[in-house]
Amino acid sequence: MKVNLGMPERVVRGVIGVLCAATGLSIGRHAWWGILLDTIGAVLLFSASTGFCHVRKVVGDLKHSSKS
Repeated sequence: MKVNLGMPERVVRGVIGVLCAATGLSIGRHAWWGILLDTIGAVLLFSASTGFCHVRKVVGDLKHSSKS
């Protein structure tokens, strides 16, 4: 897996991921938006820890294929 995130973006994703997960777990425990915040936080934390963003890869591949 090729790293496609820089260190500043990884730090920002990590902080936002922790905030989303903490808000979802503390305030919205059984609400649908709490589950959504937990999911978003987990995805952000995963991409911050690995340095790879699947969405950025897909969008980048789409940009390159449309130029052909």
